[in-house]
Amino acid sequence: MSGGAVSAKGRRRPSTLAIVVLVVFALLAINIAVVPMIRGFIAERRVAQEIIANLYSTPAGTPPTHERYGATIRPADGSWIVVDYRDTHDGTAPFDIAYALCSDGTWLVSDEHHCGKFGWIHASIAELAQLNADAVNPDYAHWRDQFVAECRARGEHDLVFPATLEDAKRALESLEKRFVEIPPPARP
Repeated sequence: MSGGAVSAKGRRRPSTLAIVVLVVFALLAINIAVVPMIRGFIAERRVAQEIIANLYSTPAGTPPTHERYGATIRPADGSWIVVDYRDTHDGTAPFDIAYALCSDGTWLVSDEHHCGKFGWIHASIAELAQLNADAVNPDYAHWRDQFVAECRARGEHDLVFPATLEDAKRALESLEKRFVEIPPPARP
């Protein structure tokens, strides 16, 4: 009789086992879902601070140099906008982020994936500069005119050759993956 009583005490109740299983699954779910999300947030914040530090790195009135994915937009009125952008094609982070600093001190931000658009804009600006230099020769002027027409057809003319800073800002704010104006971020 006493042997049966001992074995009854040694057995766990089904509710205790269910609680243990639930705790194990909850810890597993946290490890699978929450921890990567926190790591992504920390990485995004670190990259945002790097971009902001880069954009603040030059004296006031001097455009900073954009990083690999960015562009420097120079309207005809002498102003500028520097866009610095990071995306996730290289797999290093689960986010996309772009900041733009304008010569008037305005800051714009976008957390959309622009898929190399600013690399394209940067290349288009460089190409237009070369075509303008070549257009001194009348035989080459039609290439410049054709390029300008293509930029207009793609809706990029106010990013490649804007007339004013306001035109360029409006173009960034009206992109499909638009930028919004923000207060100046704190210096890192």
